Amino acid sequence: MRGVQSIWDSVDGPNGRRVMGSHWTTGVGPRIDSGVAAHALGVGRDREHRCASRPYGNRKGTRVITILIVDPHIVVRHGLSGWLATIPDVDVVGVASDGQEGVDVCEALHPDVVLMDIATPVRNGLEAIAEIRERWPDIAVIAFTATADGEVVNAAFAAGAMGYLLKDVAPEMLVSSLRSVLEGGLPLSPQIAAHLFTVTRSPRSVYDSLSPRERQVLDMIARGDQNKEIAVALGISHNTVRVYCSSLFQRLGVTSRTQAAVWATRTLRSA
Repeated sequence: MRGVQSIWDSVDGPNGRRVMGSHWTTGVGPRIDSGVAAHALGVGRDREHRCASRPYGNRKGTRVITILIVDPHIVVRHGLSGWLATIPDVDVVGVASDGQEGVDVCEALHPDVVLMDIATPVRNGLEAIAEIRERWPDIAVIAFTATADGEVVNAAFAAGAMGYLLKDVAPEMLVSSLRSVLEGGLPLSPQIAAHLFTVTRSPRSVYDSLSPRERQVLDMIARGDQNKEIAVALGISHNTVRVYCSSLFQRLGVTSRTQAAVWATRTLRSA
C-alpha cells in the first residue's frame, strides 16, 4: 500500500505491545504496515472484532461505523479524521491521498463507508468509486468534494456513489449521513438535491449506467428470483445481494422489489 497516512502516532499492537510507525504481525496473515491505523487492520479477525478493538469507548451494543477518508489535502485528512474520532460510533480506520490508495486501503481494511474526494491525483475519485463499488458492493462510497458541477454529480452517481456531500456540509449532517447511508439513505447536500430534482434522466440511461453485476441482479429480480436464488446463481453472499438491492432501489427511485421488477420490465421492453 503506497503512502497511506497514519491517523494516530501510535496504536496498540497485539498483546498490548505499542507500535509506532513500524510493522507488526499477529502471526496470522500478511505483514501489515502500520501507516494505516494498525489496530483496525484486524489480520485474522472478523470486522466486528476490529470494530470492538477501537481505541476509545462506545456504548455496549452500539454499532461502530468504520470510515476511510480519501482526500488529496493533508489538512482535510487529518482535521476530519481528528474530529470524527470524537464521535462514539465512528472509527476512522484509514486515510489516503488519492483514488488508487483509496482502492488499496479498501482491499486491506474493507471499511463500512468511504468519504471520497472527486478531484484526487494519480487516479481520480470517479474511477476509484467505480472500482470500489464493483469489487466490494457492501462498501458505501459518499462523494465528499467541493464541486457542485452537474456533470460531475451525474458522473459520481453513474460510478456508483451512494451519496454526495459538499465540504461545507454541517458537521451534524455529515455524521447523520455516515449513519443513514448504511440504512439505505441517500445523503445529499441541499445544492445537490436541488440539482437532482431538476434533472430528468430517461429510464434507459439509468439502466445503461448500472454496472454489469447490478444489471444481473436487476434482471433476476424482474424474473421473480428471490435473494437466496440470486446469491446462489451469482456465487455471492445473501448479504451482498441485499446491498445490491438497496443500491438499485436508490438509483431507480423505487422502494420495493415489485416496483424494481416493473421498472426493469418496462425499461427493457421499450428499448
